[in-house]
Amino acid sequence: AAREHLAWLTYNLRSRSMTLLLVAGAVGLWPFDDEPSYCRGGSSSPPHQASLWHDGFPSATTPAALCEGSVVEQNDGTICIDGRLTYAQIAEALGRPTFAPAASSISINGHLTGGSANFVFGAEAAFLYDFVKNFRVDGIKYDAGPDLTNKLLAASSGQIDGVCLKPDFAMPRSAFYSISSQWLPASAPLPEDALTGASLAFFSLHSVVVERHTQSETGGTSWGASLGMRLFNAIAGIPLPSFVVSAVPGFLSLTGLLRLAMIGGTFSLDSAPQPLLAPGLAIENVQIDTEWSTFVAAVQGGLFRDAAALPLSFGVVVKKIVPAANATGCWSVPTAAIDIQAPVGEGPNLDEYTDAVVWPRLAAIGSVGLHFGKRLPAGSRLLRSALDKYSSCGAETGLSINPAACYHPMCERAEAATEFVYPSSYYAA
Repeated sequence: AAREHLAWLTYNLRSRSMTLLLVAGAVGLWPFDDEPSYCRGGSSSPPHQASLWHDGFPSATTPAALCEGSVVEQNDGTICIDGRLTYAQIAEALGRPTFAPAASSISINGHLTGGSANFVFGAEAAFLYDFVKNFRVDGIKYDAGPDLTNKLLAASSGQIDGVCLKPDFAMPRSAFYSISSQWLPASAPLPEDALTGASLAFFSLHSVVVERHTQSETGGTSWGASLGMRLFNAIAGIPLPSFVVSAVPGFLSLTGLLRLAMIGGTFSLDSAPQPLLAPGLAIENVQIDTEWSTFVAAVQGGLFRDAAALPLSFGVVVKKIVPAANATGCWSVPTAAIDIQAPVGEGPNLDEYTDAVVWPRLAAIGSVGLHFGKRLPAGSRLLRSALDKYSSCGAETGLSINPAACYHPMCERAEAATEFVYPSSYYAA
């Protein structure tokens, strides 16, 4: 009804208040506390952890990043964000669930710089770029188009001030979705149909767990299914110190096995809009992107087993992303987002494995890209392939940017990270 009366929903996180405004004036006010709003959990989790992008990033001395801005829902359903906000804050402002990544505490502004940022809503997994209507960089407004990746990738054009998203970002979906799982041994070749219909796949040295997420028009969340999801999220949300991940053999491989044991059945979008939430762990991880068909062929050819087997301490989470029919990003076919994880301190081993083992098997079949919001192995064939992929869809590479205007370690889009600084407005005083 509010939308029919040209209502604009405005959420201002600096004053911590939410106001529903009609043309005739304000009709409601819900005050909150006056504490600052932080991205990524405040000072305990700075914008990016050490070596997440490159070794030497001063996470220990980086102040907490502020996520304070506003959300306006226009009468046609377009959702506009001004300033920096996390996905969790956006959903809170709108009063309903939305697409979001597994870590909903990251800012949408930072997510826009990643090049292949993806998010999930129930059984759907999509690319953020496909939902962008327009955006502002250094005060200049741009409409989404063929140059979207070039304007946003690695914040090379400047600070991202705001973005407007298509109504689909938060439009009502089927009220329910179902999750089913399958376990397979990692040591044997997978059956040809093992990844058919897969939404998520968890790989480790000893096992493979495949999850299938499907929309459900009818049915409700059972008590057992709801309890299993809540328990899993509670366990995953325990803030364990990083040494636990290193000290427990195969710790990162437990995710798939725990989900196999605890999660299954039908779930409500209201109670579980994201089927997988990121645990509160400090890890090293790199996200490799490739066509889904390339990934399936590589796995059938031996990726993650035998000579290409994962180290015991590594874990892999693979998500199938389906781009929009009118995709505006680099990927226009179903895509595998392959997140390879290792304990903190094993960054060099992760770089070696991804470049010497994973990259050749993918590159021999299809194209290979990287998410620029995670680890970027300098000078690697993997990074070179990612730069070539972004170049193929209109992103300029080999730029020369003044460090004072560089807000991302890959702002020059070259084979090595560069010095960069965040704008002072990102931080609490």
